[in-house]
Amino acid sequence: MKTVTVEKMVFGGFGFVRTGEGVLFIENGLPGEVLEVVPESKKHDCTVARSVKIINQSQFRRESPCRHAGECGGCDWLFIQYPGQLQFKKEIFIDCLKRIGKLESFPEPEIYASPEFNYRIRAQIKVGQNGVRGFFRRKTNDIVPIEHCPLLCDQINGLLKTISGKPEYISGGNLKVISGDDGLTSDPLLPSITKSVASIRVGDFRFEVNGGSFFQSNRFLLEQLGNWAKPLVGGDFCVDLFGGTGFFSIMLSNNFKRGLLIESVDAQVQMANKNYASNGIFSFTAQHCSAEQVQSAIPVKPDLLIIDPPRPGLTKKAREGVKMVGAEKILYVSCNPSTQARDICFLTKQCGYAIEKMALFDLYPNTHHLETAILLGKYKS
Repeated sequence: MKTVTVEKMVFGGFGFVRTGEGVLFIENGLPGEVLEVVPESKKHDCTVARSVKIINQSQFRRESPCRHAGECGGCDWLFIQYPGQLQFKKEIFIDCLKRIGKLESFPEPEIYASPEFNYRIRAQIKVGQNGVRGFFRRKTNDIVPIEHCPLLCDQINGLLKTISGKPEYISGGNLKVISGDDGLTSDPLLPSITKSVASIRVGDFRFEVNGGSFFQSNRFLLEQLGNWAKPLVGGDFCVDLFGGTGFFSIMLSNNFKRGLLIESVDAQVQMANKNYASNGIFSFTAQHCSAEQVQSAIPVKPDLLIIDPPRPGLTKKAREGVKMVGAEKILYVSCNPSTQARDICFLTKQCGYAIEKMALFDLYPNTHHLETAILLGKYKS
């Protein structure tokens, strides 16, 4: 057992401590707190430790408002007051850009806060063979039975309550569900409960999604996220890389004469083309293509390249392709500030881009996760 003082929060939601024996990542530790901790496991060259006693408590610590806290693996920051969550996420974003992105200066990030609860319109429910419905227990694949989650919207909580303990609806596996304006869609489909396609309105546009679609999960920040770069981008041609069902390119479509969405999942490509057509955007099209083939898929240099990759960010080949495309501006949206910072380092150090504007969207309150957006423009010497 060690007594330590937490220095700062780092990516992954850990408290950071540097000792004479190396670095500690502290679960449930906050900056400034003095804690007694017990080492539990190794993470790369660092040790992950668990707090067993709080000697000096942070002003941001609170009693968790959920009875499943500490048991369910979903909401690891429920014990932090919301203003503290925003502060720590901003510090993590900036730390990644400095430490991993090798950047010395950049614009102050804009912060978009969200209501803490009832915000999620997309969820993946874990299903046991015996009718248990809920989410994984921390660090295990055991399911914690949950009939109500404070982060989920009312429609999904209603679904949880309806199917809990009833294996006749679904037995085993994952249930992916999205709450639309006109009902729930899920994968797999639950007859008489969910539908094959649901519709979600964001500003002037309507998006059709199915249970397997990727769609941003926070209903309160969708419009701000989609419109954030709108005043600063425009021109003839827009490319949406990792475009999914077309969220970003549709939200920005009025600023461009034509557009191309690139997506590696066929079902998403079909849904994106359907969303373009239903919104009257006939000069935009989606095509099946991997990010590594981006250079060959794009006919001319775009005025804007939108990049919204999965957590691992861009592969080395995809980064080189983005460099060769040479878009006038890049909008890089990410749920992983660590890999985003790595890619931003490449774009600024090797491709001639400079950061024009950046923002943090708190799409995931009460968790350590965050969504960040960085707008880059070609550096004019």
